[in-house]
Amino acid sequence: MSLRTRLSWASLFALLPPMLARATEGDAEAWTLAVLPDTQIYCQDYPQHFEAQTKWIADHAESHNIRFVLHEGDVTNRNVEKQWDRALRAMQRLDGVVPYAIAPGNHDYGPGGNAANRDSLFNAPRYFGPGSSYAGQANCGFFSNDATDNSWSLFEAGGRKWLVLALEWAPRDEVVAWANDVVAAHSDRLAILVTHAFLYYDDSRYDWKQFGPRQTWNPHNYGLTKLPGQTINDGSELWDKLVSRHANFRLTFNGHVLGDGAAYRSDEGAAGNAVHQMLANYQMKAEGGMGDMRLLRFSADGETVDVRTYSPVLQRFDRSFDQEFRLDLNHVRRPLQPPLATRASLLAASPFDRRTSQEAAAWSDQLRWLRAKPRLRQPGQDDRALFYQEGVLLATPGPASTTLPTARVSVPRNGFGDYGIGVAAHPDAVAWPTDMDGDHVSMAWFPFSAGFIGGHVDANGSWAEGSRKLAKSSRVSRLATGEYQLALGVDSRHAGVLLAVANDAKDVCVAACPNDDGKGWRISGYDPQSQAETGGEATQRDVAFSFVYLPLATPHLIAGVYRGAESEHTASAGKLTMQRVGVGQYRLLVDDELTDDGVLLLYENAVRADKLGTSLTYRRIDGGFQIVAHRFHNAAPCDAEFSWALLSPSAPTGAAIEGDFNQDGRTDGFDFLEWQRRGAPAHDADGNADSDALREWERGF
Repeated sequence: MSLRTRLSWASLFALLPPMLARATEGDAEAWTLAVLPDTQIYCQDYPQHFEAQTKWIADHAESHNIRFVLHEGDVTNRNVEKQWDRALRAMQRLDGVVPYAIAPGNHDYGPGGNAANRDSLFNAPRYFGPGSSYAGQANCGFFSNDATDNSWSLFEAGGRKWLVLALEWAPRDEVVAWANDVVAAHSDRLAILVTHAFLYYDDSRYDWKQFGPRQTWNPHNYGLTKLPGQTINDGSELWDKLVSRHANFRLTFNGHVLGDGAAYRSDEGAAGNAVHQMLANYQMKAEGGMGDMRLLRFSADGETVDVRTYSPVLQRFDRSFDQEFRLDLNHVRRPLQPPLATRASLLAASPFDRRTSQEAAAWSDQLRWLRAKPRLRQPGQDDRALFYQEGVLLATPGPASTTLPTARVSVPRNGFGDYGIGVAAHPDAVAWPTDMDGDHVSMAWFPFSAGFIGGHVDANGSWAEGSRKLAKSSRVSRLATGEYQLALGVDSRHAGVLLAVANDAKDVCVAACPNDDGKGWRISGYDPQSQAETGGEATQRDVAFSFVYLPLATPHLIAGVYRGAESEHTASAGKLTMQRVGVGQYRLLVDDELTDDGVLLLYENAVRADKLGTSLTYRRIDGGFQIVAHRFHNAAPCDAEFSWALLSPSAPTGAAIEGDFNQDGRTDGFDFLEWQRRGAPAHDADGNADSDALREWERGF
C-alpha cells in the first residue's frame, strides 16, 4: 500500500464528523432515517454509486441506529430490465438489515420511462413486486394485491411508533382515499409520506391549479392525463386531501425536481401539528449525484432532528445552508435562507479572457466550447464544461479598439438541450471591422457552490429549468413585452450591484436598473437594431437573461453603479476613482496590478425606451481603464448609467479557501480526489501530491 493510499483512507476516516460516530449509551434512543434521492443516473451509468449508498447504510445500520430507509423514486431512468437489475442488486443489500420503502417516480413508469401509463417493472415479482423480498418485509401492506407501488410500513424508533406511506407517481384519487384510511387506522403513530413529486424547488408545493406549466415537471403535465379515467394528484392536492387532515403527520419527502435539488418548508396541519416537507434530488450533479443522500438524526429528546447530506462515494458532507440544518419535529421552522451578504470564505469569481478571431465572431455565431467541440471550461477543472445549473457566466466586450464602438456579447444557455453555456459575439449595425484578431471577450464565472447569488430567467418571466434556488423573498415576473421585475429582498439602490446579461444568441440586449424605491430592479429586453428605424427609440423584446448580485460587503469587491451624466456613483465598493472626462467617456483608476490582469464587466442600466441601446466598451490605460459609451444605432458618444465590476486573479473577489484544490468554492471530497489525481500545484508550493498537500486539505476540510 502506497503512502498516498495509507494517508488518504486514514485521513478520511479520522475526519468523519461526530454526528456519524457510534451512538453512545447516553444517547441510546437517538436514531437515523436514511433517504435515497433519485438514483436514475446511477442505474443507467454509475451503479457503483447506488451500491455505495446502500452498502454504507447496511454497514452502519447498528452503529448509527438506522431504523428505516426511504427511496424517493426515479429508481431507474428508462424502466428497462438492465436498470432494474442494478437497482435490485443495490437495494437487496438492505434485506434483513434495515426495512425500506420505495415510492416509484415518473421514470419508473411507461415505455422507456416516459410515464405515459402506469406500467412499471417495479411491480414485477422478480424485482419489487408481489412475491419479492421487498414485498415480504415484515410490518407492511399494499394498496393492491398485484402491485407494490403503493405501500404502508410500520416501525418503532426513539420510543415512538411510526407509519410510512410510500405512494406511486401522481397518486390516483382511489390511492389517496386508501392512504387516508391507513393513516386514520394508525392514529397512534407519527406519519411520514414519501412520494416522487410534492415540493418544488422554490419551496412551494406543486400546484397545477395555481401555477400550471410554470412549475415544470408537474404530474398533471405528463402523458397520464391522456388516459381515460385517470385521476392525478400533485403536491398541493396531496396536502389538501391527505397530509393536512391528520394530526399525526410530521414529515414528507420527495425527489423529482431538477436544479440544486433542495427545498424545504414547514406548515401546520388542520390540527396545528407541524409538518416538515423536504425535497432532495441530486441527479444534476456530476455522475448523477456522486452518492449524495439524506441522513436525518432524531435525538433522544424526541424533538430535535438534524438534517444532513452525506456522500459515501466522496466521504463528505454538503454543508450548504439548504443541505444541512436543524428542525424541531413538533414546531414549524422558519424558511431556510442563504446569507445575503457574501461570506468571507467565498471563492473568487474566476475571471478569464478569450481571444476571438473574425471567423469565430461571425454574425450570431456561438462560441461554444462544449463536449465534442473545443469547450468553454472552468479554470483548474480540466475539460469540465460550464453548465447553467452550476453558476452564471457573465461576458462583455473586452478591451476593444476605437473601430469597434458598438460591439456586444451575449451568453446563450441550453442552446442544444445540453444545459451548457456558450458565448455569442455580435457585430454592430454600423460597422464590423475585419481585423478583429486579438480583440477580447471578457468573461467571469460565478459558481453557485461558492455562494454567489444569481440565477437564470426565461423569456416568459419564470425561473429557468433547474435554475438556482434563491431566498424565499426572491421574485421574478414579466410585466409586459420586454419588461421584467426582479426582487431579491435587498436594497437594490444601495446594498449591492446587479449584473445582467442576455441569453439570446441573436439581436436582443438586456438592461437592468434599480427601482427608485430600492425594492428590486426593472429588467428591459430590447432590439438594438430597431433604433436605426425609429430614430433612437428601441423596440422592447422578450428575452431570456442571467444575472449575478454582488453585495457591497463581498470581500475584495471592486464594483459600482454609476451615473455618467452626473459623474457619480449611487453605490460602490473598493478603492477606486471614477471621473467623467467627456461625453460618454469615463476614467476608472485602480491599483496598477489590477489594471494588468483585471477583467472589467460593464452593463447598462437604462429602462426608458428612448434611453436604451447603449454600448459600453473599454481599454486599458496607466493605472486603470478608459470606459466609452456609444449609442448602438449611430455609434454616437452618449452619457450612460451602468453597473460594473472589476475582477482580478491577483485580488480575487472573496478569499480562496484552504484545501480547495479544484477551485469550486468548497473544501470537500472533490478536492481529495483532485489531490489523488494530480496534486495541488495551485495551493502547494512544491506542486507535489504529498502529505503536506493532504494536510492542507485536512485543515480546510
